[in-house]
Amino acid sequence: IDIFVLPLALLILACVLHSLPLMLIPLLTITVTLLGQFLVMFPIAQRVDVVSFAPTVMVSLSIAMGIDYSLFQLTRFMDGIHAGKNLYSSVCLMIESAGYIILVSGSTLCVSFLGLIFLPMEILRSLGLAASVTILTALLVNLSLTPSLLLVLGPALLRADEWVNAWVSRGRCWKRGGEGGREGGREGAMGVPLLEEKEKKVEGGKEGGKKKEAVEKDEVDEGYECDESEPLRKGCWLRLARFISHRSYGLSAFVLLLALALPAMVQLKDLETSVEFDLMLPYGSSSYTTLENIAGGFGGPGMVFPFKLLFIDSEKNGIFTETGFERMSAVLSSLIENAPPLQLKDVTGVMALGGEEVSFREMARALNATVPTSKQFTLRTLYDTLISTDGKASFATLTLPIDPYSPEGQTWIDTARDVLDVLEPSLALTLHLDGPAAVIHDAVGSVLAAFPTMISITLAVVFLLIGLAYRSLVAPLRSVLTIGLTLGVVYGLAVCVYQWGALDGLHIRALGQ
Repeated sequence: IDIFVLPLALLILACVLHSLPLMLIPLLTITVTLLGQFLVMFPIAQRVDVVSFAPTVMVSLSIAMGIDYSLFQLTRFMDGIHAGKNLYSSVCLMIESAGYIILVSGSTLCVSFLGLIFLPMEILRSLGLAASVTILTALLVNLSLTPSLLLVLGPALLRADEWVNAWVSRGRCWKRGGEGGREGGREGAMGVPLLEEKEKKVEGGKEGGKKKEAVEKDEVDEGYECDESEPLRKGCWLRLARFISHRSYGLSAFVLLLALALPAMVQLKDLETSVEFDLMLPYGSSSYTTLENIAGGFGGPGMVFPFKLLFIDSEKNGIFTETGFERMSAVLSSLIENAPPLQLKDVTGVMALGGEEVSFREMARALNATVPTSKQFTLRTLYDTLISTDGKASFATLTLPIDPYSPEGQTWIDTARDVLDVLEPSLALTLHLDGPAAVIHDAVGSVLAAFPTMISITLAVVFLLIGLAYRSLVAPLRSVLTIGLTLGVVYGLAVCVYQWGALDGLHIRALGQ
């Protein structure tokens, strides 16, 4: 994906900056960022388990941060050049204005990703650590390498940019001349198009002269001002900022924004979460197709993802006793009664087979039979497979008629575990319910339990950073408000799209219910 994303991002950046040669700067900073982040992560990966797709995330973040920071910095640099400043002053303007913004933004983003280390899952911890290293490396590279490259390569890049603009202007002139010839010379040699082209050449010459002057000036302009950039004065964003900064207009804009956001935010009350297994698989992949075929033709998803119920004898007398079989049968009976839709036919173990209970005596006869029947042979196989080598533990397979990953299946896990918690003391058994769906259930539960702590610590640190950076309490409060408003709108729209099917009419799977 990055192979296609990087050229597209660079093309967009070139269009914004109106300079093709300057694209060498983000290419170099992204390359150095990639090398630096992997150099830092290598010793960390020797001591900490890092998820296998962390490098992919790091590469994507490097490209995103490199393009984003280059957009901030190079835009201000070109503003200085267009305003007639020399090279050194333009770089100083870039560092003083965009550099501080990047420093604050990158620091808060790095802290936000570091908050993932407070979650009780190694996959999230390693991702948070890798992302933080990437952002910190990108921040240091762009704040140090970009100004250095501009001071060293700036004259050559500006000359190349001037040459490219002249070549493009000449091509446009040839194209218009050809079109004029084909039209039969409707415009004369002294016609309006020629005069317009001459005026454009004069304007282009002035622009090129500013770049040439910036290249040729060696002295340091000590009196530069950050707000002298003419393009910024004429830009729509400055006019928008002034409009919003006006007390009456700003309040009206805020009320309008809330009016547009509230219809989406009120949908948060209906927000539901899902751990459906097919959401974790690439659509159309071999594993996805196999899952669909098995689930559709072999008894449903419960057959694909059965649960394991583990029995451990707490008294250490051994599970393969008559008392042990009675206790295991009591557990199954209680689950069938209190945790529907589980039935006896859904259980396979040494105490149950084919929808019938198996007693200790029946199992003993099967083990001692000289010429075993087919059922006795099956019971022997179950004994060899499901009884531990020390004889103190056994497990049964529970195949539910519902999808274990569905909301009903996740609710059943909680219900079954509540039943097992009640039975453990009275039966002197240690009981564990496990399985793929139970693992996901536990992971999601542990993350949600640790989430308030992680969010509180992260917000506190970010609040402190923003407050210190801008020496204000209003700035961090505004940040918290806008973040909350953004999350509310995003999650509300997610409810509309993925729970209610608001965009099902587009027939796009990624936007379907």
